[in-house]
Amino acid sequence: MAFPLFQFTLENSIEGTLEIKEPEGWDDGVLKLERNKDYHSLVEYWDQPLTFDDAEATDIFSGDTLPGGLEWIKNIEDTQGIGAIITIRIKISTDSGVSFRQIFLGTLAIDTVKEIDFYKAEYGVLRTDGWAKLINRKSIPIDIEAIVDLDGNSIVPPISQTITLPSQIIRSEFERDTGFDMNSTQASSAVGTTSYLIWDNSNVVVDEVEDREEYGSQISPQNPTEFSKYLFKAKYAGSYRFRGGIPYSLIFSSSVNVTSKFFFSVISGGSLTETELLSNTASATVFEQYAATLFDETVNLSAGDEVYIYGRVTTNISLSEMIYAPDFNYIFLGIDVYTTLFVTSDTFFPETTTKAFNIKSAGEGILSKITGISPSLLSDYLTSGCGAIYSIMKGLHIRGYNFTEKQFFLSFNEWWEGINPILNLGLGYEDTQVRIEPKSYFYDPVPSVYLDFVNMIERSYEVDRVIKSVEIGYEEWSAESKSGVDDPQSKRTYTTSLSVLGKDEKILSKFVAASLAIEQTRRNGKDKTKDWKLDDKTFIISMNGTTPELDENFIFISGLLNSSSRYNSRITPARNYMRWQNYVDGALQIPSGQEVKFSAGEGNYSMQSQLKPDDCEATDQTPEPIINEKGNFDVDDNFLCTPKMYTFDHPLTQEEYDTINANKNNAIAVSRTDTNHLACFIMNLDFKPTRLIGTFEVLVKGLAPVPPIPEDKTANTLTGESLFTGYSPTVTVASLPIDTLTGQVIGTGFSPTVAVGPPA
Repeated sequence: MAFPLFQFTLENSIEGTLEIKEPEGWDDGVLKLERNKDYHSLVEYWDQPLTFDDAEATDIFSGDTLPGGLEWIKNIEDTQGIGAIITIRIKISTDSGVSFRQIFLGTLAIDTVKEIDFYKAEYGVLRTDGWAKLINRKSIPIDIEAIVDLDGNSIVPPISQTITLPSQIIRSEFERDTGFDMNSTQASSAVGTTSYLIWDNSNVVVDEVEDREEYGSQISPQNPTEFSKYLFKAKYAGSYRFRGGIPYSLIFSSSVNVTSKFFFSVISGGSLTETELLSNTASATVFEQYAATLFDETVNLSAGDEVYIYGRVTTNISLSEMIYAPDFNYIFLGIDVYTTLFVTSDTFFPETTTKAFNIKSAGEGILSKITGISPSLLSDYLTSGCGAIYSIMKGLHIRGYNFTEKQFFLSFNEWWEGINPILNLGLGYEDTQVRIEPKSYFYDPVPSVYLDFVNMIERSYEVDRVIKSVEIGYEEWSAESKSGVDDPQSKRTYTTSLSVLGKDEKILSKFVAASLAIEQTRRNGKDKTKDWKLDDKTFIISMNGTTPELDENFIFISGLLNSSSRYNSRITPARNYMRWQNYVDGALQIPSGQEVKFSAGEGNYSMQSQLKPDDCEATDQTPEPIINEKGNFDVDDNFLCTPKMYTFDHPLTQEEYDTINANKNNAIAVSRTDTNHLACFIMNLDFKPTRLIGTFEVLVKGLAPVPPIPEDKTANTLTGESLFTGYSPTVTVASLPIDTLTGQVIGTGFSPTVAVGPPA
């Protein structure tokens, strides 16, 4: 192979193209492949500023005179400003200039200019593709439905969804406080022969059952059921259970014959249903019912139904005064007996609809506005895989606003920081499109190239991969009710065996997935003028077609109230951790048999669930494991890589670099000899094309050697299949080098034949 030659071309949309001589600094130039810490894919950069002047040079092969390019660059800078786009295209020839192929395309970073006495200027070099736009614009809020991109060009918007939200049953509670001074609740009144007794119900421990009116403890001449002096009015339909005890004291102005009764009554649709709870008759000046009569009544109520619990006192004479103490008579008895009331409701709300976007459509809508490319997002996992079932919307949309009334604004950062902590994703760039798949996609252990006789290896640890604890779940989950603690979509903390080292890893989604928070937000749609603290939060719902997934894909769910009506049982923190386990377990392979232990939780961590064996996310275990939200996890060998890092320099041809670059998701195979190679994942590769040497930082996949392949030590990049599976295609064109970008034999212009059979 001839010594490589390089060609440099500058391009601008207004000024056209200009082939220039080799810029200063090119000899020290580095093509860098760096694994992005947030997205886990390898990204190529040019890591060396270039210096331009106006001196000319002669091309030794063509005899053409090549300018230095500085005047051309400065003219564009002067006329188009600091935001001007000047592309630099770098090509290589390995056949003495017969043919050239592109090895890098970037832009000059005009804002980095360092001009020297007006005859030289140094510029940094940036990527010029959608990746560069994504990194620069990922924090900008985007109107997902907009029909123009951020550069003002027309773009096809994603298709929104209208999804139906059936009711989730919410459990709410009311509990009357029994520990306050009852002297303050005495009531007296001039009365006739019939009076009605009403409780003071303002001092409560838990107050979730709406709507409730407060009339105070009183003696009334009016029957409360005839004047709507109800104890509760049902805001939502459902099953209501009322439990309590009724002690009280009555003091009359003189000894009378008295009959006292208490009633539990419901007015529904204008009809009164009355149940007598207790009845006492006596002749006395002081009448006491201090052994509290207990009651327990369960009724099905419709929205607007009224509930009454009240007393009726009849006497044989008209009274001038009667004193009513609705708890106990301390003076006469010296004992404490309290009125108690506990209400538990399981309520539902008519189904509603909401505008939403499928998770991939939302990502596409954001990325297309950023990059100007449509379609901009490639993803098997989010298109037809296990990640395709999720939809997102704002709280305001759940409450009933459409996208015209309340646009759906979301930055890519917000989209990523919502979905990635749930699904454990990676992101890369392929040609002009973004590729998003599970993180394991970007850690393919099949090597793209084999490196033999690697020496002077330095070993260390990538400390960011050594994890002592994981907090996983959701940043925000709690709704404004005691019932919200039944939401399992909250937070969990797990600890590893690393007691004196390691980092604390936070994997918390910015989306709201709490099922009862979704339901309470949905019910607030009844009053669009009312602000709700979750209005501007982004919600996520696991879908089954056009309705939320409930329990249909589970063998059972336990420890969760009304589990058959609850959303998002698939994306609890424990199940999210299962998706992230391959990232955590790499540092825990030695010793074997370790556990990652549950150490803390919020919300409902008593839930257990078991998926059906044919579910998309079912494991290969039989039976399918039961996932306990406060359970531990066994460390297994399905990990991405270990934190063991090797650093070394090694000769690298342009073809080998091209092969690595064309197969960024694959490992490379490294050996100190020419056998027993270990699969390693590149974290950073600095390749100097003018010196044909690479500086590698790699993480070791594991200790097991990868299988050997044929003598050329190059995997088959034409078919994407492994050469060491037993029956994979192998190239039969002797040992000629193959251009992995074109599939042709370098320097010949023809493609190789392929024979199917076992490797040579």
